[in-house]
Amino acid sequence: MEDKIKSDKQKSKSKKVRILILSMLTITFAIFAVFSFIYTYSGDIPKENVEISFIEEQNKNVNNTFKKAAIKQTKDSLITNGFTEANNEEISQKNKIELQSKFKNQFIIVIGTFGEKRNAIGLFDEIIEEGKYDCKIIHNGYSLYWVSVFLTEDHSEAKLFMRNNKINGWIKRL
Repeated sequence: MEDKIKSDKQKSKSKKVRILILSMLTITFAIFAVFSFIYTYSGDIPKENVEISFIEEQNKNVNNTFKKAAIKQTKDSLITNGFTEANNEEISQKNKIELQSKFKNQFIIVIGTFGEKRNAIGLFDEIIEEGKYDCKIIHNGYSLYWVSVFLTEDHSEAKLFMRNNKINGWIKRL
């Protein structure tokens, strides 16, 4: 009988040891899980997305520095009483781009859509050099520049112009 009591005590001790070890492992795992969550928490990610607008502002600043450089070149050219290409370029860039709000309820034939102004100006210059169409760059006020070769208030007139001139583009209503 004593053996039975001893074996019961040993079993209860071994169960207590097992429970103690398992509970310590569980607590350790829980602590590691909490620390890993705290150190890898990605709550700051939306703040990083705000930097996109900062990049856009930076691009605007680059454009402003280009304008300032062109104005400085213009002033230098006026001092020497010479009319340089920089002055012509500055004037033509102001006239090239028009806002979408100016053309409400009209149809345009778009031959190119660009996110960057310089790409739209490049296509504009190519079309003007060919001399086939009177071209405009229309800015939507956000991020797109449409290069347009025809503007009308009648959709059927725009379709007819596209067919007759075999223009690879699309009709857009503003």
